[in-house]
Amino acid sequence: MCKMCVAGSKVEKMYRSAVSSHGIDSESARKLMKTYQDFKDHKMLVDEQRGRFISLEGNLENHGKSYVDGHFGVLSKWFDES
Repeated sequence: MCKMCVAGSKVEKMYRSAVSSHGIDSESARKLMKTYQDFKDHKMLVDEQRGRFISLEGNLENHGKSYVDGHFGVLSKWFDES
């Protein structure tokens, strides 16, 4: 989990707590709301990126093998060709 997601989760809890208690001034509420919206945007982009990566990973030549196995497989092909 990235640092932005960890911090965003904390802000989300603070925002929800502040909204439910109604004990927050308008400036703090505005800042929390803006930060919370930025976090939601970031989370949406991370989820989209993860989904695209998974779909691309399925189309790779060495799917099902570890990244290192695929990397060394490509290197060995290069050395065999030279």
